[in-house]
Formats: sequence, structure tokens, C-alpha cells
Amino acid sequence: MRLADIRGQDRVVSTIGRDIAAGTMAHAYLFVGPESIGKFTTASAVASVLLCERKGVESGDKDACGVCVACGKVETGTHPDFIVIRRDGQFIKIGEFEADRKREEPPQIRQLIAAANRKPYEGPVKVLVVDEAHRMNSSAANALLTTLEEPPGDTVVILTATTSGSLPRTIVSRSRVVRFQALQRQQLETEIRRVRGLEEDEARLLAAFSAGRMDLALTGAPEEMVDRLDRALALLEAGITGGTEEILKIVTGVGRPSEEAEALLEVLRFILRDAILLRSNVSSEHLMYEELHEKLNHLIQACPLKTLEHMFLQSGALLQDIRVRNVNPQLGWESLLLDSCSMATVGG
Repeated sequence: MRLADIRGQDRVVSTIGRDIAAGTMAHAYLFVGPESIGKFTTASAVASVLLCERKGVESGDKDACGVCVACGKVETGTHPDFIVIRRDGQFIKIGEFEADRKREEPPQIRQLIAAANRKPYEGPVKVLVVDEAHRMNSSAANALLTTLEEPPGDTVVILTATTSGSLPRTIVSRSRVVRFQALQRQQLETEIRRVRGLEEDEARLLAAFSAGRMDLALTGAPEEMVDRLDRALALLEAGITGGTEEILKIVTGVGRPSEEAEALLEVLRFILRDAILLRSNVSSEHLMYEELHEKLNHLIQACPLKTLEHMFLQSGALLQDIRVRNVNPQLGWESLLLDSCSMATVGG
């Protein structure tokens, strides 16, 4: 993967490219943005650039060649100087020391710290990535902070997270924050047609309901995405116009599995964003779900803007609680909708 292959994040690629070309790479980066819009892919591309054996030979610039042995190892995740830490179950944990770690256990923060403190095996540097860093528990975050406070000179740490607010301020302050944007619909549609070979109508539908996420655009089934969108709309309607009995009924089973509860919350937040824009008289061309303009506008006519804004903030907090604090998704949904219903009833 080369930086030039990253789609829809031109500003990010330009920023990182300048750092690499100028030799001013930070010791730690925090890639922030919505789920599945290319943060980890970009981190892998940075690793390829820094570890490439033929950097600039093929492209004439400071990008990776994409064909050497080192680039191939980064692509397959087998380069010894490219370490990726991912969650073990719901959380990223501090983990066991290497001597005590079971073979099947994924590497956790102690493995990252050990990698940071050793010399590179093959490349000039080590690139250590913590994917979904917002899922670190407190002991993992505190342990990582020690490494960020005194970073080895031959190490680049890249964290990915949905928001900087989901991480301790001490970690954010020691990282160079790079913000990613949701991908534009036209970009998604182009990639869908290029990669999946779909016809224009199908590609447009997928792009419209992918909520700016490349993974959904390239792997999602249109009928599943439409079904999730319909369900999120029904949940929103219950929170605006429903009563307690209706809300308790509609959220039944929404927390199983928790990943689906998260996916629904993400869709709901995009819908609420559109609803807030509509209530603020913003042109429909700026909506994420432009096709829902009339239906959504009818739904929120009697709903105060303050209620929609409150629901947007609370849904974001609930999303973080599910991801980071293991809150029961169904109870969280019940609280969110009942609270919103109460606000709407009393006029915001």
C-alpha cells in the first residue's frame, strides 16, 4: 500500500507526505475520524514508506515503491518492525509480558512497549500502530503514556481513534493529531464501480447509504444497509413521537450483537446530523442521506432543534460508552430514546 493509493483523504496524504519529505515525522500520530474511512490503511501506507527498501525508485518521490520485499511484508502484516495492536475482545489491554503471553493471545500494549524499546530488526525504524486506540482500558492507556513521554528516536507510534475526546488528554497532547473526513458520495460511487464492477444505479445506492464508509461501500449488501437505515429511522421516530411502551418494545434485541448496536448508533448519528441541518434550513445537497430529505423533514417538523441536538450528543456519548466502558447496549438505547421522548414531550 502506497500513500498515493489512499482514496478520498488528499489533505491527510499531503500533510503526512510533507512530514516524510521534510524529515519532520512526529514520534506519535493520532489519526482521528469516523469508523472505516481509511485511518488504518493510511497507517499501513506510512509504514510502507518508512520501511520501503526502494523508496522513490519507482515513483520518483518519497512514496513507497509497493513492490520490494519490505513493502510486501508490511502488506501481509509480517514485517518485524511493523507491529499492530488490536483489541482483545471488547478492549485493548495492557496484556502479559511476552514470556507469559499465550500463543493464541493477540499482542497488547506490553508487546508494543517491548517493541519500542528494542532496535529495529530489518528497517531503519519501527512503526507501531494501536488500531481503535479509544478501546484501551485505563491500565493500557497509562502504560502507553510512558512510552509516548520518552519515545525512542527510531520509533513512530500511530494511534487510530474515532474522536480525540475518547482518549486521555495526556495521550492526545503527546501526539500530532491528523483528522480524517467521511468520504464524499461521488468518491465512494467511483470506487464501488471500479472495485465491485456494479452498474451505476447499484453503485449510487450503495454510496448513498454507506455513510461515508469505504468498507460498507465495498463489501456491504444494499438490502442490509437499507434495512439498517429503516431501523435507525424507526428508532428515531420512537424517540421523537413514541411513548414508553413503544420505545421499550422497539429496542428489544437492539443490543445483540453489540456490533450491530454500534452500527445502528452510527447510522442514527448521521440521520440526526441531517435532521439538525434540515431544522437549520441548510440545503439538502449537504445531507448525508439526501434521498431521505422529504421523509426526514416530515418526521422532525414538530421536534424542537434543541431535542435533536441533545439526542446527537447523547448518542455520541452512548457510542463511546458501549465501545470503551462495555455499557449494556439495550439499556443505553432505552435511556437515550426515553430521555429524548421526554424532552420532545415538554417542547425541547
